[in-house]
Amino acid sequence: MSACVGALSEGRADGAGCDKLQENADKTMALWKLPDILVVHLKRFSNAGRYGSKITDFVDFPTDGWDLTDRVEGRRAADRIRATAEGQSVLSEDDDTEPLVYDLFAVDNHFGGLGGGHYTAYAKNEIDQQWHNYDDSRVSPAKESDIKVRPRCLCLF
Repeated sequence: MSACVGALSEGRADGAGCDKLQENADKTMALWKLPDILVVHLKRFSNAGRYGSKITDFVDFPTDGWDLTDRVEGRRAADRIRATAEGQSVLSEDDDTEPLVYDLFAVDNHFGGLGGGHYTAYAKNEIDQQWHNYDDSRVSPAKESDIKVRPRCLCLF
């Protein structure tokens, strides 16, 4: 997942562009500011073909200590402004000093295809730090290795 965030922030050709000038465009994504709870939605379906298909590629993701501090453009811009302000108090440093490190606490899974399916979830208990599998009315203990399954669609950090 870290490689995906890095690739999007570096830019990539996506086939779009100007037909008249025959130039391609690069698509980039920048993280400006991050929330307290980060929800990552993994694309589950492809538009390729007549009806599309489910994407089953495995995407590895961190469970603890996902550090996004160096990926946030807003912080870098604030640092550059502070550096050129020559000692003037232009920006406060209230939110810019804490590291942006996320720990996974829940995963939402989708089993099935385009026509329907079933959702389950894994969540980490905040008190005892144990993982549990939530499947309709059934709740069972789970291991951390269980949460890295292919059908997931949302990761909550």
